[in-house]
Amino acid sequence: MYSPYKVGLPGGKGRFKHARTEKLRPERKKVERVMESLGLLNGRSIPMDGAYGLGCNTLAKKAQDCHTDYSQSRTSHLLGNNDAVPLTVVWGPSAAFCLVHKEKGVTTPVMVKEGHAVVMRADHQHAGGPFVSPALRGHFYVLHRKGPYQTAIPTSIFDCTVEYGFDGSVGVH
Repeated sequence: MYSPYKVGLPGGKGRFKHARTEKLRPERKKVERVMESLGLLNGRSIPMDGAYGLGCNTLAKKAQDCHTDYSQSRTSHLLGNNDAVPLTVVWGPSAAFCLVHKEKGVTTPVMVKEGHAVVMRADHQHAGGPFVSPALRGHFYVLHRKGPYQTAIPTSIFDCTVEYGFDGSVGVH
C-alpha cells in the first residue's frame, strides 16, 4: 500500500493521505468480501477511487480534530436507513493504530489491533489518534454508486459543528 504521492491532511500535523494506488485493489476487494460476509454491504461497494492509504509520523503527537468523512448536508436524508447510509472503513493490515471517537461531546481513544478494522457510519464523529506506527492504514469509502441512495465520494474532511448521538454504529471487527 505504498505510493510516493503524499497529501497533508487538515487538522493533523504529521498526518498524510497517500494517492490511490493499484496496490489497494486487492485490499479493497478483501474488505468488501468481509463486509459482505458480515451483512454490511447491502448494495454498497468500495469504488477504486474510494480507497487510499492513511499514514502519520512522529509529528502526530495529538489526535486530529473530530470530523465526519461525509458532508452531513449531502447524506442527512440517508441516515435513518442503515442499508443506505454511506460507511467508512479504516483497516490496519500490518500494525495497530489509534482512532478517537466522539459521543455526546466526549472523545475516547480506541486502540485497534493489527489486522482489525473499524466500520463507521457517515454521521460518526471520529479523528485519527496520536502516532502509534508509521505503517499505512487502508481507508475505504463504502457507498452506493447508483440508484436512490447514490452518494458522492468525499473530496475533503468535513468538520462537525452539530452533535450527533453515538448509536453504536462503530464496530471493531
